[in-house]
Amino acid sequence: MSVTVRVDLNSAVVTYRPAAGEERSVTAQEATPNGLFGSYPWRTFQSHDGQKHYSGTYWSSTLGDHVIYESRLELANLIAADFDPHVERIAAQPFLLTAEVEGQPRRHILDYMWGTDGDPVVVDVVRRERLSRSNIQLLCDWTRIVVAPRSRVAAGVGDSSRGGASTGRRKPPAGHGVPVTPSPGIGAPATTPRRPGPQGLRRTPSHRRHTPRTRSRCPGRCRRWWCGW
Repeated sequence: MSVTVRVDLNSAVVTYRPAAGEERSVTAQEATPNGLFGSYPWRTFQSHDGQKHYSGTYWSSTLGDHVIYESRLELANLIAADFDPHVERIAAQPFLLTAEVEGQPRRHILDYMWGTDGDPVVVDVVRRERLSRSNIQLLCDWTRIVVAPRSRVAAGVGDSSRGGASTGRRKPPAGHGVPVTPSPGIGAPATTPRRPGPQGLRRTPSHRRHTPRTRSRCPGRCRRWWCGW
């Protein structure tokens, strides 16, 4: 049985960053898709010891620029949107939404906003097994009530709410002459220089070599790392 969530729409406020280091707040009724699509991410992600998710950046063919993601699940949905021919704009962490829900102040940062200025879609990426939790249902319900008059709402789940990314054709890069540079961790090799090892002496001319060449005796994986095999 569905339960109606009481949300004070007059208290709903959208806060976004029109420029780096700048904040702007408007009521939910006054927020425009064009302004939110052009905003800077409300928050960014940093790597740290013990983190539970793999965050990073994805080069979007739709934007011709990098888009951030917080987890591999977000990345899967982001790639699916990048292959969708109906998606013309993408914004990550586009705004902070605050409202009074069931008499309590609540706040939430949406994961993505994509689509077009005339048909924007606000996306929250949630693992499928968490959708049955009461707190997640409440979050999805009050978010939908607030943003529904201005845009559609979608929940990106574990198997991606937009399937077929692997069989579709990626859109051509936005603009002209934009190099496609995948970021490390998405099928592209890392750009970190290889750590020098004993076999690095092979590149030194023999008449300048001061240390006799020795073969690494470290076995297996360690051996491949040092010797570049």
